[in-house]
Amino acid sequence: MKVSVNAMLLVALLALPSALSAQFCDTDCVNVCNSSSDCGNQCTLSCDTSSSCGAYGVCNPDPDGDGVITDNCPYTYNPSQADCDGDGIGDACDPDNGTWSLVGSLNLCDIVGRTHVGYVDVQAHYEGLYHDTSSCGSPDKWIGYTVPGTSCYGFITVSTCCDNTYGGTNCLYHLNQNTCHT
Repeated sequence: MKVSVNAMLLVALLALPSALSAQFCDTDCVNVCNSSSDCGNQCTLSCDTSSSCGAYGVCNPDPDGDGVITDNCPYTYNPSQADCDGDGIGDACDPDNGTWSLVGSLNLCDIVGRTHVGYVDVQAHYEGLYHDTSSCGSPDKWIGYTVPGTSCYGFITVSTCCDNTYGGTNCLYHLNQNTCHT
């Protein structure tokens, strides 16, 4: 049986898209999996399957090199796994070590008044002193809170809107007089 050159060329051309597709799909990672990849990174290594980098064995099980695989700070060296506030985030990488409890009560520390075209608005800011009740020993800190403001429409002043919303005494001491610690 004699096969013509044209027939062989046709077979080769028909196989080309699938060969190119397989080659492209094998390297088509949205997140490139390498030795420092997080095992949870999603990565597509073929046209039909999506998996995590960990499924391909390329993740580093201990990226911070502290010898702990199930780590409460996976990218920060902390072999002791200390967690003084018990929140599951290790002391070495916890941005807020402490369990905070309000000392006393929240205090009004500022009322911001703004004039707009056709209306004015006022918004109160409160803050409180908080103490760390955990074993972390973090220093006390002030934490501020902003409450939703009130808008007053028509020919009204910021001062009148404030008086009607928060009372004259509060406005006298706090309207645009920021005494907040935060």
